[in-house]
Amino acid sequence: LQPAMASIRNLVRRALEAARQGGLPAARAAVQAFLKELEQSPARLAERALSLMPKGARVLTISYSSAVFTTLKRAHEQGKELAVVCQESRPLREGLRLAQRLAALGVTVEVCVDALAPALVESCDLVLVGGDALAPEGLVNKCGTYALALAASSQKKTFVALVSALKFLKRFERAWVQAMPPEEVLDVSTVRGPLSVRNLYFDLTPLGLLTHAVTESEVLTMEELRRRFSS
Repeated sequence: LQPAMASIRNLVRRALEAARQGGLPAARAAVQAFLKELEQSPARLAERALSLMPKGARVLTISYSSAVFTTLKRAHEQGKELAVVCQESRPLREGLRLAQRLAALGVTVEVCVDALAPALVESCDLVLVGGDALAPEGLVNKCGTYALALAASSQKKTFVALVSALKFLKRFERAWVQAMPPEEVLDVSTVRGPLSVRNLYFDLTPLGLLTHAVTESEVLTMEELRRRFSS
């Protein structure tokens, strides 16, 4: 869990609001309802997102998202014959987990190193990503998403973010993105000289670079998303 994850912030907010009104039993019920919504979210997101997945599409994605996995799984089961490019997603390389799960289903998958991914956008039909938060400031997702969005915009490719309504925030602060252990990248104790490591898991992609944001109930264009946050 990270401070940048909107679902945790919204869970705490709901539980506190319920507790103020009905004490511990109400708080417990609010938490249980939230967890049920979260569990059902990937399937509901996939149902909405499938309309944006043309048959035979080549799809590029990053990191591991249960919503992205469920959507690609459903598309494969419906005979859409997709080919998927999975970005490795260092330092934890969770993109490999997604690649392995998809390949086990029979989906054609290619894994690429992170630095190569933006250059591969040109050969893909769309970029499909998850999201840890969506706010007026932008989409919060695995570091490297911003670069993919810039590449997609440059190449006029579709960029789709699957984000549960449980992950919407009225504002997002960059300070919530915490630095992670440098040892995941390099053991600085073994290096002489003024060397440091910046290891961040998340970056912030401006809303203007999104083509669509998919929630459990609707598919929003960039303009619709901006209007929602401004209302």
